[in-house]
Amino acid sequence: MALGCSCTYGFGLEENQAWPALLEEKMGIPVYNFGVNGGSADSVFRVLATHLPIIQSRVLCIQAPSDYRREIWFEENDEPERIGGWVKERIDLLGEKEVALNKKKNYYAIIDLARRYDCEIRFFRSNDSNENLRELEKPYASDGKHPGTRWHEYVANHMLSVSSDLNRIYDYVD
Repeated sequence: MALGCSCTYGFGLEENQAWPALLEEKMGIPVYNFGVNGGSADSVFRVLATHLPIIQSRVLCIQAPSDYRREIWFEENDEPERIGGWVKERIDLLGEKEVALNKKKNYYAIIDLARRYDCEIRFFRSNDSNENLRELEKPYASDGKHPGTRWHEYVANHMLSVSSDLNRIYDYVD
């Protein structure tokens, strides 16, 4: 299972150019792309909790979305409202303490689900300040904002090269 935001989804690319498709090609086994456009750690947990009991994947590949995103559920809606920097009227809900606590809650819950279903977690944080990684985003996808094919190739190779990466998740959360 591949989980994350629009970068995992492959926004602005052909379906076969996104890192989950590249990973599937390299591994020779199905990789389900559960990237959510505008997704958050809330989205990763929600999708994982919904689909892992059905699919029972043994490997979870998670591209960490921005910490400053949320899913907010309103009773009258069938789907969550996704908030982040692009929704200015709700950004005030995302203070530093709230962001840190929400990140911890989600990733600890994700780790718990992985343990419950005996899954390995491979983890990639796309917003690392690594300049080489920033350069790999170019040329950008067709929307001019999302990472292009070189970045997706890098992420697919990263997911192939790492094994269970819980220490990296704990370092990211704590």
